[in-house]
Amino acid sequence: MWLLAGLRRKLKTPSMGVVWFLNRLRPKDLGLELIRIGSPNDGGYLIPQAIHQEYNGGLLLSPGVAANWDFEMELSQKFGVDIAMCDASISEVQEFSGLRSFRPLWLKQRTTSDSISLEDWIVETRSDRGEKLFLQMDIEGFEYEVISTTSREVLKKFEYIVVEIHNVDMCLNLYEFVAKFLPFIRKLTKDFTPIHAHTNNCCATVTRFGREIPVVLELTLVNNRWVDKNTSIYENLPHPFDANNFPEMPSIDTSRIWNP
Repeated sequence: MWLLAGLRRKLKTPSMGVVWFLNRLRPKDLGLELIRIGSPNDGGYLIPQAIHQEYNGGLLLSPGVAANWDFEMELSQKFGVDIAMCDASISEVQEFSGLRSFRPLWLKQRTTSDSISLEDWIVETRSDRGEKLFLQMDIEGFEYEVISTTSREVLKKFEYIVVEIHNVDMCLNLYEFVAKFLPFIRKLTKDFTPIHAHTNNCCATVTRFGREIPVVLELTLVNNRWVDKNTSIYENLPHPFDANNFPEMPSIDTSRIWNP
């Protein structure tokens, strides 16, 4: 309770926490060309092409695939990346060239009978310590737990992270902000810089304090070893390659998160 009280005094108003959180996620322009990989709608993501042009091959860890692995298949076909997938909601996946392994497990904080930690998954799946790693995850809210509890040393092994973050509007709740969002965003942005954001139009935004707060937000972040000190805010949102996750539902302008 003392932490909540102290943070409440420091933030002064609830809007300060929301603005801080959203600003930490605001994409930066690093001069890296983005390409779209995967489905034309839900299941397609923007990634930096230059990283794959420099490092042919590598390994993508992709938890939470469900029934759509278009992203994984195209990444493997275009850049020779091997794919490791896990998802306890399904028992198997269709075999395709480049699929290294599939585990019917949840990705969580620690390894148990039905889950695996990110660190253990890397040790189990990586072919050697020099193999380049990439992470793409859509794990329905467990991203906060996984990122927050994974060490910086493990996270820094990835060249980029594509993550879908859920229930973003819950950052309005001070307890949720302290317990979940604060450790997540501090850990994630310590060694990674956001270069792209896209609002999933599965849910309408929530308007508070003159800001449009997304419920589900897709992010692409690159390891800071790819970051030049001379960076600027990326102003051209939505990106030309962005598309509605669900074409039958209303579009959401991602730029309105930061330009109310």
